[in-house]
Amino acid sequence: MKNSKKISVSTSVWERLEDFKLKLQNKLQQQVNWDEVFTFFLNENYFSKNKTKSIIKPHTQIKTPTSLPNSKQTNTRPLYDQTLGIPPAPKKKPIQVNLNKKDMKLLAKKETKETKYILIECKLCGTKPIIMPIPKKIVLEAHEPVVDISYIHGNPEHVIVAQLDHDFQVRRRRVSQVVYEKDYH
Repeated sequence: MKNSKKISVSTSVWERLEDFKLKLQNKLQQQVNWDEVFTFFLNENYFSKNKTKSIIKPHTQIKTPTSLPNSKQTNTRPLYDQTLGIPPAPKKKPIQVNLNKKDMKLLAKKETKETKYILIECKLCGTKPIIMPIPKKIVLEAHEPVVDISYIHGNPEHVIVAQLDHDFQVRRRRVSQVVYEKDYH
């Protein structure tokens, strides 16, 4: 059985539908199920510009343009942006981090069962990437696909917020100044 759905119709509409079904059965001189009635009705009234040519018999497979005899074999491949002359969407430049072997070894040594260390650039600190500790539990147990982690560092202190995927890849980063509540109360 195909996907079936229940609908509510008024008595007058139902009588008209039954009348339509009987007329169709008499015309075709065979039993017709409701799927065929609705298909015929929709093709007759809604899907055709020329209503007199849209009459199809139930159990008839509708031919596609490429399966018609003597038809031009039209290209049914989807059109892509390049064929339509649309330029490609600008891609975000990958975050490149310049590392020396010493920093890579340090990064590998620091990682523990509870903490993952990532390299991230901080625009306030300069061009050298900093090593940011990430508690694995926070990222791995988060329900959201992207997790915000804030890290306070530097002199003067400031915050870098890293938005991380569950595989600890940095999606976005932001830097902001720190203002302490105690300094203003």
